[in-house]
Amino acid sequence: MKRYIIIAIVLIIALLSVFLLTQCGKNKKSDNLPDSDIFIPKRDKVEAKNEEQTTVEKVIIKTMDQLNISLKSINKLQKEEAIYFYIAIDNEKDLYFVDMVLSGQIEQIGVKEAYSITDNNNKVIREYFDDIHQQSYIIEIYYSHILPGFKPGERKIDVPYLAIIVDDFGNYDNELLDEFADSHPAITFAVIPGLPHSKTAMNKAINKGHEVIIHIPMEPLDPKINPGSNAIFNKMTSAEATAKMNAYFKELPLAVGANQHMGSRVSANKTLMQAVLSVIKDKDMFFIDSKTIGNSVAYKTAVEMNIPSAERDLFLDAPANSDKVLEDRINDLKKLKDTKGKVLVITHCHDRARLDRLNRFIIAAEEMGYELIPASKYVIMEPEIN
Repeated sequence: MKRYIIIAIVLIIALLSVFLLTQCGKNKKSDNLPDSDIFIPKRDKVEAKNEEQTTVEKVIIKTMDQLNISLKSINKLQKEEAIYFYIAIDNEKDLYFVDMVLSGQIEQIGVKEAYSITDNNNKVIREYFDDIHQQSYIIEIYYSHILPGFKPGERKIDVPYLAIIVDDFGNYDNELLDEFADSHPAITFAVIPGLPHSKTAMNKAINKGHEVIIHIPMEPLDPKINPGSNAIFNKMTSAEATAKMNAYFKELPLAVGANQHMGSRVSANKTLMQAVLSVIKDKDMFFIDSKTIGNSVAYKTAVEMNIPSAERDLFLDAPANSDKVLEDRINDLKKLKDTKGKVLVITHCHDRARLDRLNRFIIAAEEMGYELIPASKYVIMEPEIN
């Protein structure tokens, strides 16, 4: 009897299993069903928390008002790569407190910080990205006495001025970059866009008080020399050159001007130089003609376009990086002190020997009475822009 009961239970379980498998087969999607019937999870949509906190701009205005900082001290600049806010505060305010409060308010609306830089306790720069509006913001908070260029009455008539630009940053991030960054803060860093460490070089330079300019890669005369695929070539249209320039500034948004890398063939092409300089003009920046060729039209074109600009006087490491060339340049500096009263020098960042000679050159210049200034100040001393 027990045996029959066990057999019956086994049969019931078997029949139940067949039934369940059949139902599963009915519910399973057939392989020939259209893809639209397959469930695909969607990403959560990012939404503003409330009407009042929909933009970073509203948060900035509200926060500055709460901190009793005049809205007149906020300057907004709309650029292709980001919206810039320059916030000048007086010395009675605590720079870090203002930055901390504003950062906290921005984070509360879900906007992410991309990076930040502190410049010798005088300035804080932060970049944010707003997922809601797919918009980048760069916010610079600084003490109001930190202004570009000469202040009224600051320029001395009887003092010779020296500007030094170090070219070709972007290839490395090592101890040598740190040593260049620790050099005289008035030295201007020229960073080549598109290299593995271009953005790092920009950030380290700014963090140590240096200004940064775009070192525009351009086609040279010698076809054997490769300026890189990211360069501006002589065969390009004006539109292509303009697009390249905009991309350079988008990559290095803290740059305040530009000079050319190689570029002998392009800097002799007025049409292309007008396209290059038009971007610089639109961004209210300055241009330095490195003069890698005698018949360069770059500086003349910049002046015609009403762009603050200057020409290179001396290469510190050309025709060779040697003590003999260094001695010659120091002698040139003595002559230019009496004849011109201001000198623009360019060298390169390729090795420690160049850095050592640069430091020796600066010591010799200061002993002659030269005052070292960044390139942004130097261009103000050039012929007046009409």
